[in-house]
Amino acid sequence: MARHLESQFRSRAGVAQLECQSCQWSPVPMGPPLGDSAARERAPQKNNPELRFTARSDVLLCKSSIRCGRSIMNIEDALITRLNDAAKAASERAYCPYSKFQVGAAVLTEAGDIFSGCNVENASLGLTICAERNAIFQAVAAGARKIRALVVYTPTPTPTSPCGACRQVIHEFGSNVEVVSICNGQKHQRWDISQLLPEAFGPKDL
Repeated sequence: MARHLESQFRSRAGVAQLECQSCQWSPVPMGPPLGDSAARERAPQKNNPELRFTARSDVLLCKSSIRCGRSIMNIEDALITRLNDAAKAASERAYCPYSKFQVGAAVLTEAGDIFSGCNVENASLGLTICAERNAIFQAVAAGARKIRALVVYTPTPTPTSPCGACRQVIHEFGSNVEVVSICNGQKHQRWDISQLLPEAFGPKDL
């Protein structure tokens, strides 16, 4: 875990302090200097239900409703590897008689479960479903309502990002989902869904 935290620590008056990289709010009070009023304001109050953090062995999420709600640490590499394997395996089951383009995706839910899906084409092309949405819908059908990460695999030499429709569906189930694109080549790309869909319309707008 220290490997993930190393770049996230800040030093204030000789005391290491963990801060959200988006809103610079500290999840735990670490004894800021008395003169640092901004730090005191960021420190969570025991009786304030709006200021809270959720800690896991592999991720720490800013859960404050008045802050950014982003992930402080990326999903650990071991989980990403499992998602990669699940996405590649799903692509082998793709139904794509028209495009011959086998895509697979895997999602990690807030509970830590992994669900995968592939693209399913239809003679009426508008009814085709992408692998990313298929994987998310598999998770939702099993009871999940929040996802933490999604990996999409395409049989291409370079990574391919999700289409616009998939980006919208990803955002529906998590405004700070980590999205990873892998391919047949050595390169991969990682984004936060807010980078792929800035100023997104979502549940908070209704």
